[in-house]
Amino acid sequence: PYYEILTSSLPKKQVCERWHGRIAIKKGYWITADSIFKNVLVKAKQNLTGYNKLKVKREAAYYVANNYKITSQLDSALVYFNRCIIYSNRIPSEEESGFLINSTLYIGAIKDKNGKYDEAIKYYNEVLEMREFGNSHSLAESYLDRLDKRKMK
Repeated sequence: PYYEILTSSLPKKQVCERWHGRIAIKKGYWITADSIFKNVLVKAKQNLTGYNKLKVKREAAYYVANNYKITSQLDSALVYFNRCIIYSNRIPSEEESGFLINSTLYIGAIKDKNGKYDEAIKYYNEVLEMREFGNSHSLAESYLDRLDKRKMK
């Protein structure tokens, strides 16, 4: 495919590399996407031009975290979702990004799954204080309702 030609002929062009990762995600090629975005983070750590931007690191951290979540490596997912939140909070913006909102929601879900209900509630409530992204509010509300029902038992 065309994106492979671009990334192989222009391997240092982070835009092409990130698009290759995004396309891999859309096609469900999570192993490929994970490898690409981990590579982006390595290049960011090396402070390579184009990779050392907060938006680039935020996106890469999010997709690495998401792959860890999908493969049930929840401790690693927490590390990268937290990095995504840190990067997001350092980016001046008028509204929260989808990366920030989803990372916050997913951390809540992981805390919930790990039995850390009070922490999960904190994250779900944070999501409700943010703008709606996709169905983030309805998910957070349903998770909170489920936790409320659990407390009543």
